[in-house]
Amino acid sequence: MGDVQVELDSEYDQIKSSGEASSLDGKEALLMYRRIEGTEKSVTGLTGKVESIVSQLERIERAKSKRRETMSKLLENITEVRLMLNSHRRRDATRLDCRVESRWRRRYILNLQLAHDNCLRVRSQSHR
Repeated sequence: MGDVQVELDSEYDQIKSSGEASSLDGKEALLMYRRIEGTEKSVTGLTGKVESIVSQLERIERAKSKRRETMSKLLENITEVRLMLNSHRRRDATRLDCRVESRWRRRYILNLQLAHDNCLRVRSQSHR
């Protein structure tokens, strides 16, 4: 506000020396000065409020950014876990398939052996 006062004093001195001062008496000049001073205070207050709002918006934006990063990391972890689970499921399914196939193979071989033994027994009985 001091700068405004200096400028006003300077302008007033210029007007006074040029002879234009007769159009503006002291009371009107004081009134104008007070209006300008009030306007300056209002602008200063508004500037402070705007700066505060900008600061809050920047904080909100940083929080959003951190939230996005966190969500991104969580989604990456979920994807990794799903891939790992799918891999384990496939491996377990393959093991199960192998066990089932092995069991069926053994049963098939046992049945073949039983059938062969029965054939041999029937032949040996028929040749007697």
